[in-house]
Amino acid sequence: MKTQIIQLESHDDVDSVKDKMNWSQTPRILLVWLDHGNVLTSKLDLLFLLRYAEKLGGQLAVVSHNPIIKSNAKDLGIPLFNNTKSAQIASWRKPKSLLTKFVFISKVLRLKQKNRTEQIDGLSKYVHKPSQKLLKHWAIRLSIFTLGVLSVIAIVAFLMPKAEIQITPNTVEQEIILDITADTNIKEPNINGIVPASWYPITVEGRYQIPTTGTTKIPSEYSRGMVTFTNLTENTIFIPKGTIVTTLGESVIRFETSEDASVTKENPKVKVPIKAIRPGIEGNVDKETINAIEGSLGLNLVVNNLQPTDQGAFEIFSSPTAADRAKLYQELSATMQETAKKEISTNLNDGDILLTPYPILEKDIQVIYSPASESPSEYLELKLRQEYKALIADYHNIRALATMTLNSNIPENHTAITGTLTIEDLTTPVLYDHEIAKWQIRVSRKLEKPIDTTQATKICLGLPIDQAIDKLNDNFSLKGTPIIRMSPSWWPRMPFVPFRITFSKKEL
Repeated sequence: MKTQIIQLESHDDVDSVKDKMNWSQTPRILLVWLDHGNVLTSKLDLLFLLRYAEKLGGQLAVVSHNPIIKSNAKDLGIPLFNNTKSAQIASWRKPKSLLTKFVFISKVLRLKQKNRTEQIDGLSKYVHKPSQKLLKHWAIRLSIFTLGVLSVIAIVAFLMPKAEIQITPNTVEQEIILDITADTNIKEPNINGIVPASWYPITVEGRYQIPTTGTTKIPSEYSRGMVTFTNLTENTIFIPKGTIVTTLGESVIRFETSEDASVTKENPKVKVPIKAIRPGIEGNVDKETINAIEGSLGLNLVVNNLQPTDQGAFEIFSSPTAADRAKLYQELSATMQETAKKEISTNLNDGDILLTPYPILEKDIQVIYSPASESPSEYLELKLRQEYKALIADYHNIRALATMTLNSNIPENHTAITGTLTIEDLTTPVLYDHEIAKWQIRVSRKLEKPIDTTQATKICLGLPIDQAIDKLNDNFSLKGTPIIRMSPSWWPRMPFVPFRITFSKKEL
Protein backbone atom coordinates (compact mmCIF):
# COMPACT_ATOMS: atom_id res chain seq x y z
CA MET A 1 0.00 0.00 0.00
CA LYS A 2 1.29 3.47 -0.85
CA THR A 3 2.71 5.45 2.02
CA GLN A 4 3.16 9.27 2.34
CA ILE A 5 6.54 9.83 4.03
CA ILE A 6 6.91 13.15 5.90
CA GLN A 7 10.46 13.97 6.96
CA LEU A 8 10.32 16.24 10.04
CA GLU A 9 12.59 19.28 10.20
CA SER A 10 14.11 20.90 13.30
CA HIS A 11 11.76 23.88 12.98
CA ASP A 12 8.53 21.90 12.53
CA ASP A 13 5.61 22.17 14.93
CA VAL A 14 2.12 20.64 15.03
CA ASP A 15 0.63 23.17 12.60
CA SER A 16 3.40 22.85 10.01
CA VAL A 17 3.16 19.03 10.12
CA LYS A 18 -0.63 19.25 9.67
CA ASP A 19 -0.05 21.35 6.56
CA LYS A 20 2.25 18.65 5.17
CA MET A 21 -0.32 15.95 5.99
CA ASN A 22 -2.94 17.85 4.00
CA TRP A 23 -0.95 17.11 0.83
CA SER A 24 -1.08 13.38 1.43
CA GLN A 25 -2.98 11.38 -1.21
CA THR A 26 -2.43 7.99 0.42
CA PRO A 27 -4.22 6.40 3.38
CA ARG A 28 -0.94 5.83 5.22
CA ILE A 29 1.17 8.71 6.64
CA LEU A 30 4.65 7.99 7.97
CA LEU A 31 6.34 10.58 10.20
CA VAL A 32 10.13 10.30 10.19
CA TRP A 33 12.06 11.97 13.05
CA LEU A 34 15.63 13.16 12.81
CA ASP A 35 18.25 11.30 14.80
CA HIS A 36 19.03 14.51 16.68
CA GLY A 37 16.96 17.37 18.07
CA ASN A 38 13.77 17.51 20.13
CA VAL A 39 11.02 18.07 17.60
CA LEU A 40 7.46 17.26 18.77
CA THR A 41 8.53 15.27 21.81
CA SER A 42 5.29 16.00 23.68
CA LYS A 43 2.80 13.17 23.90
CA LEU A 44 0.00 15.68 23.43
CA ASP A 45 1.53 16.90 20.15
CA LEU A 46 1.71 13.33 18.87
CA LEU A 47 -1.88 12.73 19.94
CA PHE A 48 -3.05 15.82 18.01
CA LEU A 49 -1.28 14.53 14.87
CA LEU A 50 -2.83 11.08 15.33
CA ARG A 51 -6.33 12.54 15.61
CA TYR A 52 -5.71 14.76 12.58
CA ALA A 53 -4.62 11.75 10.52
CA GLU A 54 -7.83 9.95 11.48
CA LYS A 55 -9.79 13.04 10.51
CA LEU A 56 -8.16 12.86 7.06
CA GLY A 57 -9.18 9.18 6.86
CA GLY A 58 -5.66 7.86 7.09
CA GLN A 59 -3.37 5.92 9.40
CA LEU A 60 -0.32 7.27 11.19
CA ALA A 61 3.00 5.53 11.86
CA VAL A 62 6.32 6.70 13.30
CA VAL A 63 9.99 6.14 12.45
CA SER A 64 12.23 7.36 15.29
CA HIS A 65 15.12 6.29 17.50
CA ASN A 66 14.31 8.89 20.16
CA PRO A 67 13.28 7.00 23.32
CA ILE A 68 10.73 9.70 24.23
CA ILE A 69 9.03 9.52 20.84
CA LYS A 70 9.06 5.75 20.94
CA SER A 71 7.51 5.71 24.42
CA ASN A 72 4.80 8.20 23.42
CA ALA A 73 3.96 6.22 20.26
CA LYS A 74 3.75 3.02 22.26
CA ASP A 75 1.44 4.62 24.84
CA LEU A 76 -0.84 5.96 22.10
CA GLY A 77 -0.85 2.70 20.12
CA ILE A 78 0.83 4.22 17.06
CA PRO A 79 2.82 1.74 14.90
CA LEU A 80 6.56 2.24 15.44
CA PHE A 81 9.31 1.27 12.97
CA ASN A 82 13.09 1.47 12.85
CA ASN A 83 13.27 2.61 9.21
CA THR A 84 11.06 3.68 6.33
CA LYS A 85 11.55 0.47 4.36
CA SER A 86 10.16 -1.78 7.05
CA ALA A 87 7.31 0.69 7.59
CA GLN A 88 6.31 0.50 3.91
CA ILE A 89 6.30 -3.31 3.88
CA ALA A 90 4.63 -4.01 7.23
CA SER A 91 0.94 -3.91 8.12
CA TRP A 92 -0.08 -1.01 10.40
CA ARG A 93 -2.65 -2.71 12.61
CA LYS A 94 -2.77 -1.48 16.22
CA PRO A 95 -2.68 -3.90 19.16
CA LYS A 96 -6.08 -4.18 20.74
CA SER A 97 -4.89 -3.13 24.22
CA LEU A 98 -3.15 -0.08 22.86
CA LEU A 99 -6.20 0.86 20.84
CA THR A 100 -8.36 0.71 23.96
CA LYS A 101 -5.93 2.94 25.84
CA PHE A 102 -5.85 5.43 23.00
CA VAL A 103 -9.64 5.62 22.89
CA PHE A 104 -9.73 6.30 26.63
CA ILE A 105 -7.11 9.08 26.46
CA SER A 106 -8.83 10.64 23.46
CA LYS A 107 -12.13 10.76 25.27
CA VAL A 108 -10.56 12.29 28.38
CA LEU A 109 -8.91 15.04 26.32
CA ARG A 110 -12.15 15.65 24.45
CA LEU A 111 -13.94 15.95 27.78
CA LYS A 112 -11.46 18.59 29.01
CA GLN A 113 -11.68 20.63 25.82
CA LYS A 114 -15.44 20.65 25.28
CA ASN A 115 -16.59 20.30 28.90
CA ARG A 116 -19.64 18.32 27.92
CA THR A 117 -21.26 16.45 30.73
CA GLU A 118 -22.83 13.90 28.41
CA GLN A 119 -19.38 12.47 27.63
CA ILE A 120 -18.93 11.41 31.23
CA ASP A 121 -21.34 8.56 30.64
CA GLY A 122 -19.14 7.36 27.80
CA LEU A 123 -16.19 7.09 30.17
CA SER A 124 -18.07 5.43 32.99
CA LYS A 125 -17.30 1.97 31.66
CA TYR A 126 -13.62 2.59 32.36
CA VAL A 127 -14.22 3.53 35.96
CA HIS A 128 -14.10 0.86 38.59
CA LYS A 129 -17.50 0.52 40.23
CA PRO A 130 -17.64 -0.52 43.87
CA SER A 131 -19.49 -3.55 44.76
CA GLN A 132 -23.18 -2.80 45.23
CA LYS A 133 -23.42 -5.68 47.59
CA LEU A 134 -20.76 -4.21 49.84
CA LEU A 135 -22.48 -0.82 49.98
CA LYS A 136 -25.74 -2.44 51.10
CA HIS A 137 -24.20 -3.81 54.29
CA TRP A 138 -25.76 -2.00 57.30
CA ALA A 139 -22.50 -1.52 59.18
CA ILE A 140 -20.82 0.14 56.21
CA ARG A 141 -23.80 2.40 55.61
CA LEU A 142 -23.98 3.37 59.31
CA SER A 143 -20.26 4.13 59.37
CA ILE A 144 -20.56 6.35 56.29
CA PHE A 145 -23.56 8.19 57.77
CA THR A 146 -21.80 8.68 61.12
CA LEU A 147 -18.69 9.96 59.37
CA GLY A 148 -20.79 12.46 57.41
CA VAL A 149 -22.55 13.73 60.55
CA LEU A 150 -19.25 14.10 62.39
CA SER A 151 -17.80 15.97 59.42
CA VAL A 152 -20.70 18.44 59.44
CA ILE A 153 -20.36 18.92 63.20
CA ALA A 154 -16.63 19.52 62.82
CA ILE A 155 -17.17 22.09 60.08
CA VAL A 156 -19.85 23.88 62.14
CA ALA A 157 -17.64 23.88 65.23
CA PHE A 158 -14.78 25.23 63.17
CA LEU A 159 -16.58 27.96 61.24
CA MET A 160 -19.83 28.85 63.00
CA PRO A 161 -18.70 30.57 66.23
CA LYS A 162 -17.94 34.28 66.02
CA ALA A 163 -16.44 36.49 68.71
CA GLU A 164 -16.39 40.25 69.15
CA ILE A 165 -13.84 41.46 71.69
CA GLN A 166 -14.31 44.92 73.19
CA ILE A 167 -11.14 46.33 74.70
CA THR A 168 -9.86 49.74 75.75
CA PRO A 169 -6.12 50.37 75.97
CA ASN A 170 -4.78 52.33 78.92
CA THR A 171 -4.42 56.06 78.23
CA VAL A 172 -1.85 58.60 79.37
CA GLU A 173 -2.05 62.39 79.43
CA GLN A 174 0.39 64.40 77.31
CA GLU A 175 0.69 68.07 78.32
CA ILE A 176 2.94 70.96 77.25
CA ILE A 177 2.97 74.68 78.13
CA LEU A 178 3.76 76.86 75.11
CA ASP A 179 4.83 80.48 74.76
CA ILE A 180 2.96 81.74 71.70
CA THR A 181 3.93 84.66 69.48
CA ALA A 182 1.44 85.88 66.87
CA ASP A 183 3.06 87.94 64.12
CA THR A 184 1.45 89.60 61.10
CA ASN A 185 4.63 88.95 59.08
CA ILE A 186 4.38 85.16 59.46
CA LYS A 187 2.44 83.06 56.95
CA GLU A 188 2.61 79.56 58.48
CA PRO A 189 2.94 78.27 62.08
CA ASN A 190 6.35 76.89 63.00
CA ILE A 191 7.78 74.76 65.77
CA ASN A 192 9.36 77.80 67.46
CA GLY A 193 5.97 78.82 68.82
CA ILE A 194 5.13 81.45 66.18
CA VAL A 195 1.75 81.59 64.47
CA PRO A 196 0.38 84.01 61.86
CA ALA A 197 -1.69 86.99 63.01
CA SER A 198 -4.07 88.97 60.82
CA TRP A 199 -6.13 92.13 61.01
CA TYR A 200 -9.89 91.79 61.09
CA PRO A 201 -11.61 94.98 59.78
CA ILE A 202 -15.16 95.98 60.66
CA THR A 203 -17.34 99.06 60.05
CA VAL A 204 -19.90 100.18 62.64
CA GLU A 205 -22.46 102.97 62.72
CA GLY A 206 -24.00 104.77 65.69
CA ARG A 207 -26.22 107.68 66.66
CA TYR A 208 -26.36 109.41 70.05
CA GLN A 209 -27.42 112.71 71.62
CA ILE A 210 -26.73 114.65 74.81
CA PRO A 211 -28.23 117.82 76.37
CA THR A 212 -26.44 121.02 75.39
CA THR A 213 -24.66 123.03 78.08
CA GLY A 214 -23.98 126.31 76.25
CA THR A 215 -26.16 129.35 75.52
CA THR A 216 -26.51 131.67 72.56
CA LYS A 217 -28.07 135.12 72.13
CA ILE A 218 -30.62 135.37 69.37
CA PRO A 219 -31.65 138.94 68.31
CA SER A 220 -35.37 139.40 68.79
CA GLU A 221 -36.24 143.15 68.63
CA TYR A 222 -35.15 145.91 66.21
CA SER A 223 -33.57 149.09 67.53
CA ARG A 224 -35.50 152.30 66.80
CA GLY A 225 -34.86 156.06 67.00
CA MET A 226 -35.00 159.45 65.26
CA VAL A 227 -32.55 161.15 62.91
CA THR A 228 -32.47 164.73 61.64
CA PHE A 229 -31.81 165.42 57.96
CA THR A 230 -30.38 168.91 57.09
CA ASN A 231 -30.62 170.37 53.57
CA LEU A 232 -27.33 171.72 52.27
CA THR A 233 -28.93 173.24 49.17
CA GLU A 234 -31.67 175.73 48.38
CA ASN A 235 -33.66 173.10 46.53
CA THR A 236 -36.42 170.89 47.81
CA ILE A 237 -35.18 167.36 48.38
CA PHE A 238 -37.45 164.34 48.74
CA ILE A 239 -36.34 161.66 51.23
CA PRO A 240 -38.15 158.41 50.40
CA LYS A 241 -39.10 155.77 52.94
CA GLY A 242 -36.35 153.14 53.23
CA THR A 243 -33.47 155.56 52.84
CA ILE A 244 -30.41 153.94 54.46
CA VAL A 245 -28.42 155.82 57.09
CA THR A 246 -25.42 154.34 58.92
CA THR A 247 -22.89 154.80 61.62
CA LEU A 248 -19.26 155.38 60.78
CA GLY A 249 -16.31 153.21 61.78
CA GLU A 250 -15.29 149.56 61.40
CA SER A 251 -18.59 148.03 62.52
CA VAL A 252 -21.20 149.85 60.52
CA ILE A 253 -24.77 149.71 61.84
CA ARG A 254 -27.36 150.32 59.18
CA PHE A 255 -30.82 151.81 59.63
CA GLU A 256 -33.66 152.63 57.28
CA THR A 257 -36.20 155.42 57.40
CA SER A 258 -39.71 154.39 58.29
CA GLU A 259 -41.58 157.11 56.31
CA ASP A 260 -41.24 159.63 53.48
CA ALA A 261 -39.99 163.15 54.21
CA SER A 262 -38.87 166.36 52.43
CA VAL A 263 -36.62 169.33 53.16
CA THR A 264 -36.99 172.75 51.55
CA LYS A 265 -35.26 176.08 51.56
CA GLU A 266 -37.78 177.34 54.09
CA ASN A 267 -37.64 174.18 56.24
CA PRO A 268 -34.11 172.85 55.78
CA LYS A 269 -34.34 170.31 58.66
CA VAL A 270 -36.68 167.39 59.19
CA LYS A 271 -36.88 164.59 61.78
CA VAL A 272 -37.55 161.09 60.44
CA PRO A 273 -38.07 157.82 62.44
CA ILE A 274 -35.60 155.01 61.70
CA LYS A 275 -35.40 151.27 62.34
CA ALA A 276 -32.31 149.05 62.45
CA ILE A 277 -31.86 146.71 59.50
CA ARG A 278 -30.97 143.77 61.78
CA PRO A 279 -32.51 142.98 65.16
CA GLY A 280 -30.52 142.90 68.35
CA ILE A 281 -28.75 145.17 70.76
CA GLU A 282 -26.13 146.05 68.17
CA GLY A 283 -28.63 148.59 66.82
CA ASN A 284 -28.73 150.50 70.14
CA VAL A 285 -26.15 153.18 69.32
CA ASP A 286 -25.17 156.38 71.10
CA LYS A 287 -26.36 159.80 70.07
CA GLU A 288 -24.67 161.64 67.24
CA THR A 289 -23.20 158.40 65.82
CA ILE A 290 -25.48 158.05 62.79
CA ASN A 291 -23.78 160.45 60.36
CA ALA A 292 -23.81 158.85 56.89
CA ILE A 293 -26.37 158.53 54.10
CA GLU A 294 -26.07 155.82 51.47
CA GLY A 295 -26.72 156.85 47.90
CA SER A 296 -26.79 160.21 46.10
CA LEU A 297 -28.75 161.93 48.85
CA GLY A 298 -25.57 162.10 50.85
CA LEU A 299 -24.30 164.81 48.48
CA ASN A 300 -27.09 167.22 49.41
CA LEU A 301 -28.03 166.22 52.94
CA VAL A 302 -26.42 165.58 56.28
CA VAL A 303 -27.88 163.34 58.97
CA ASN A 304 -27.45 163.06 62.70
CA ASN A 305 -29.19 161.33 65.61
CA LEU A 306 -29.59 163.71 68.47
CA GLN A 307 -30.75 160.90 70.77
CA PRO A 308 -29.51 157.31 71.24
CA THR A 309 -31.42 154.54 69.51
CA ASP A 310 -33.02 151.89 71.69
CA GLN A 311 -35.48 148.97 71.87
CA GLY A 312 -32.99 146.58 70.23
CA ALA A 313 -33.01 143.28 72.21
CA PHE A 314 -32.14 139.52 72.10
CA GLU A 315 -33.26 136.23 73.71
CA ILE A 316 -31.01 133.59 75.30
CA PHE A 317 -31.36 129.96 74.07
CA SER A 318 -29.56 126.70 74.88
CA SER A 319 -26.93 125.76 72.31
CA PRO A 320 -24.08 123.23 71.89
CA THR A 321 -20.51 124.11 72.70
CA ALA A 322 -17.20 122.70 71.46
CA ALA A 323 -16.94 120.82 74.74
CA ASP A 324 -20.36 119.29 74.07
CA ARG A 325 -19.19 118.07 70.67
CA ALA A 326 -15.99 116.58 72.10
CA LYS A 327 -17.90 114.84 74.89
CA LEU A 328 -20.52 113.44 72.50
CA TYR A 329 -17.86 112.14 70.10
CA GLN A 330 -15.95 110.48 72.94
CA GLU A 331 -19.02 108.79 74.43
CA LEU A 332 -20.36 107.57 71.10
CA SER A 333 -16.92 106.34 69.99
CA ALA A 334 -16.54 104.34 73.20
CA THR A 335 -19.94 102.74 72.65
CA MET A 336 -19.13 101.96 69.02
CA GLN A 337 -15.78 100.47 69.98
CA GLU A 338 -17.58 98.12 72.35
CA THR A 339 -20.06 97.30 69.59
CA ALA A 340 -17.20 96.58 67.19
CA LYS A 341 -15.61 94.24 69.74
CA LYS A 342 -18.86 92.32 70.22
CA GLU A 343 -19.45 92.00 66.49
CA ILE A 344 -15.90 90.81 65.87
CA SER A 345 -16.19 88.27 68.69
CA THR A 346 -19.48 87.04 67.23
CA ASN A 347 -18.05 86.70 63.73
CA LEU A 348 -14.88 84.89 64.77
CA ASN A 349 -14.65 81.12 64.37
CA ASP A 350 -14.66 78.96 67.49
CA GLY A 351 -11.25 79.03 69.09
CA ASP A 352 -9.95 82.15 67.31
CA ILE A 353 -8.09 84.46 69.71
CA LEU A 354 -8.74 88.23 69.86
CA LEU A 355 -5.27 89.64 70.48
CA THR A 356 -6.22 93.30 70.98
CA PRO A 357 -8.21 94.10 74.16
CA TYR A 358 -10.33 96.50 72.11
CA PRO A 359 -10.53 97.13 68.37
CA ILE A 360 -8.31 99.92 67.09
CA LEU A 361 -9.97 102.90 65.35
CA GLU A 362 -8.73 102.99 61.78
CA LYS A 363 -10.64 106.08 60.58
CA ASP A 364 -13.85 108.10 60.82
CA ILE A 365 -15.89 107.50 57.70
CA GLN A 366 -18.73 109.90 58.52
CA VAL A 367 -19.21 112.51 61.30
CA ILE A 368 -22.45 114.52 61.26
CA TYR A 369 -23.49 116.82 64.15
CA SER A 370 -27.00 118.17 64.49
CA PRO A 371 -27.26 121.12 64.80
CA ALA A 372 -24.22 121.65 62.65
CA SER A 373 -23.14 124.95 64.29
CA GLU A 374 -23.93 126.86 67.47
CA SER A 375 -27.57 127.09 66.52
CA PRO A 376 -30.08 127.06 69.35
CA SER A 377 -30.90 123.52 70.47
CA GLU A 378 -31.51 121.77 73.73
CA TYR A 379 -29.82 118.58 72.44
CA LEU A 380 -26.76 117.85 70.34
CA GLU A 381 -26.97 114.72 68.15
CA LEU A 382 -24.10 112.91 66.43
CA LYS A 383 -24.33 110.37 63.62
CA LEU A 384 -21.02 108.52 63.40
CA ARG A 385 -19.63 105.85 61.08
CA GLN A 386 -16.22 104.41 61.91
CA GLU A 387 -13.88 101.68 60.70
CA TYR A 388 -12.14 99.55 63.34
CA LYS A 389 -9.66 96.70 63.11
CA ALA A 390 -8.63 93.98 65.54
CA LEU A 391 -5.66 91.63 65.55
CA ILE A 392 -6.63 87.94 65.69
CA ALA A 393 -4.93 84.54 65.69
CA ASP A 394 -6.67 81.74 63.82
CA TYR A 395 -7.54 78.67 65.93
CA HIS A 396 -6.48 76.26 63.19
CA ASN A 397 -2.97 77.73 63.21
CA ILE A 398 -2.78 77.47 67.01
CA ARG A 399 -4.06 73.89 66.83
CA ALA A 400 -1.53 73.05 64.11
CA LEU A 401 1.29 74.43 66.28
CA ALA A 402 0.02 72.52 69.32
CA THR A 403 -0.21 69.26 67.36
CA MET A 404 3.22 69.82 65.83
CA THR A 405 4.78 70.39 69.25
CA LEU A 406 3.02 67.43 70.89
CA ASN A 407 3.96 65.10 68.04
CA SER A 408 7.62 66.02 68.43
CA ASN A 409 7.45 64.89 72.07
CA ILE A 410 5.19 61.82 71.81
CA PRO A 411 6.40 58.70 73.68
CA GLU A 412 7.48 55.69 71.64
CA ASN A 413 4.78 53.23 70.50
CA HIS A 414 1.97 55.61 71.47
CA THR A 415 -0.63 57.29 69.32
CA ALA A 416 -2.89 60.26 69.98
CA ILE A 417 -6.58 59.66 70.59
CA THR A 418 -8.59 61.65 68.08
CA GLY A 419 -10.72 64.44 69.52
CA THR A 420 -8.91 64.74 72.87
CA LEU A 421 -6.76 67.81 72.13
CA THR A 422 -7.51 70.76 74.44
CA ILE A 423 -6.05 74.29 74.38
CA GLU A 424 -6.22 76.58 77.42
CA ASP A 425 -5.07 80.22 77.60
CA LEU A 426 -2.90 80.76 80.67
CA THR A 427 -2.27 84.48 80.12
CA THR A 428 -3.94 87.35 78.29
CA PRO A 429 -2.33 88.29 74.95
CA VAL A 430 -0.12 91.38 75.18
CA LEU A 431 0.26 93.53 72.06
CA TYR A 432 3.68 94.85 71.01
CA ASP A 433 4.23 97.42 68.25
CA HIS A 434 0.59 96.97 67.17
CA GLU A 435 1.52 93.91 65.07
CA ILE A 436 2.90 91.27 67.46
CA ALA A 437 1.14 89.63 70.40
CA LYS A 438 2.52 87.22 73.00
CA TRP A 439 0.78 84.96 75.51
CA GLN A 440 1.01 81.50 77.07
CA ILE A 441 -1.18 78.43 76.54
CA ARG A 442 -1.45 74.90 77.90
CA VAL A 443 -2.08 72.12 75.36
CA SER A 444 -2.91 68.54 76.28
CA ARG A 445 -4.31 65.36 74.78
CA LYS A 446 -4.70 61.68 75.58
CA LEU A 447 -2.39 58.98 74.23
CA GLU A 448 -2.82 55.25 74.00
CA LYS A 449 -0.63 52.30 73.11
CA PRO A 450 -2.45 50.49 70.28
CA ILE A 451 -3.33 46.82 70.71
CA ASP A 452 -1.79 44.42 68.19
CA THR A 453 -5.01 42.69 67.15
CA THR A 454 -3.13 40.03 65.18
CA GLN A 455 -1.22 38.97 68.29
CA ALA A 456 -4.35 39.25 70.43
CA THR A 457 -6.22 37.01 67.99
CA LYS A 458 -3.50 34.34 68.05
CA ILE A 459 -3.42 34.05 71.83
CA CYS A 460 -7.22 33.69 72.01
CA LEU A 461 -7.82 31.03 69.34
CA GLY A 462 -9.80 28.07 70.65
CA LEU A 463 -9.53 29.08 74.32
CA PRO A 464 -12.42 29.07 76.78
CA ILE A 465 -13.87 32.55 77.25
CA ASP A 466 -12.45 33.09 80.77
CA GLN A 467 -8.98 31.98 79.72
CA ALA A 468 -9.08 34.27 76.69
CA ILE A 469 -9.92 37.24 78.95
CA ASP A 470 -7.05 36.34 81.31
CA LYS A 471 -4.65 36.05 78.38
CA LEU A 472 -5.63 39.48 77.09
CA ASN A 473 -5.16 41.07 80.53
CA ASP A 474 -1.78 39.38 80.97
CA ASN A 475 -0.37 40.36 77.57
CA PHE A 476 -1.72 43.89 77.12
CA SER A 477 -2.12 47.05 79.19
CA LEU A 478 -5.87 47.53 79.24
CA LYS A 479 -8.29 49.86 80.96
CA GLY A 480 -10.96 47.63 82.45
CA THR A 481 -11.81 44.02 81.69
CA PRO A 482 -12.29 42.98 78.06
CA ILE A 483 -15.82 42.05 77.03
CA ILE A 484 -16.22 39.05 74.70
CA ARG A 485 -19.54 38.59 72.92
CA MET A 486 -19.99 35.17 71.33
CA SER A 487 -22.32 34.28 68.51
CA PRO A 488 -24.13 32.06 69.33
CA SER A 489 -24.09 33.42 72.87
CA TRP A 490 -23.94 29.96 74.49
CA TRP A 491 -20.78 28.90 72.65
CA PRO A 492 -18.13 28.11 75.31
CA ARG A 493 -14.91 28.65 73.35
CA MET A 494 -13.27 31.20 71.14
CA PRO A 495 -13.32 30.51 67.38
CA PHE A 496 -10.56 28.37 65.91
CA VAL A 497 -10.04 30.57 62.84
CA PRO A 498 -8.72 34.16 63.06
CA PHE A 499 -11.18 35.74 60.64
CA ARG A 500 -14.07 34.89 62.99
CA ILE A 501 -12.64 37.16 65.71
CA THR A 502 -13.15 40.93 65.52
CA PHE A 503 -12.09 43.77 67.82
CA SER A 504 -13.75 47.02 68.81
CA LYS A 505 -12.88 49.74 71.28
CA LYS A 506 -14.99 49.93 74.43
CA GLU A 507 -15.76 53.48 75.54
CA LEU A 508 -15.54 54.04 79.29
